[in-house]
Amino acid sequence: MKKLIAFFLLLLCANINIADAAPQKLYQIDLVVFSHISNNALQSENWPNVLKVPDLRRSIELTAPTGGATTMASYQLLSADQTGLQNEVAKLIENSDYNVLLHLSWQQPIDQIRQAKWIHIYGGQGYDANGQIISTNTFNATSADNNPGIKYWQLNGKIRISRDIYYNINNQLYLTMPESILGQGDSATPIGDFQPVPLISFTIDENRRTKLNELNYLDHPLFGALIKIMALKNGTPILQSSAQRVSANRHASGM
Repeated sequence: MKKLIAFFLLLLCANINIADAAPQKLYQIDLVVFSHISNNALQSENWPNVLKVPDLRRSIELTAPTGGATTMASYQLLSADQTGLQNEVAKLIENSDYNVLLHLSWQQPIDQIRQAKWIHIYGGQGYDANGQIISTNTFNATSADNNPGIKYWQLNGKIRISRDIYYNINNQLYLTMPESILGQGDSATPIGDFQPVPLISFTIDENRRTKLNELNYLDHPLFGALIKIMALKNGTPILQSSAQRVSANRHASGM
């Protein structure tokens, strides 16, 4: 009897070790953020005159792509030729009303919300501490360490992907622009330890439920984001046989 119990305990330990050694299932996240500034949108409501920066405590940074055919690590950016939503970006670029601020794809596991990680997302134009434009090429910004002179990003924020019955997208994205677009002068409100800067921020703060391969449109009068989650098998997205679905508040004109 003791030998039988010992045998089953050995099997149990072996199963636990195998489960621990099993690689995590990875997903590909495709993200595009774009602005669509217009006089009508700027005058559509009284915007709060405030500069916002994301709370990045306990958030992580995406790592730069390594290139080649090596195995991708979690939270690593894909190279330009692997990045998704290429057709959507092409349509945005064709329309002069839109300005693409960021176009990224990366791989990550998707955990329950308590274990899910916030990811720092940023790009677009850079501004210094005086609110002056810094000439940058940040279409696919990867690391703030590579741009030490940039204090404020035109697009800054964080995103978290988790799962329960559905997949969940939590996002806090800030579009920051010079106050002059509202004609309000040098009167920005300081936030935390930051000194007053002639910049103003607009916010998308939304929790979205979605399914795999569903294109989601996060909407704001002045900017928007497209995001899609795809399961991976051997580093390749698993595509559904049905037509791609779109989950959106409204569709961008011309897309």
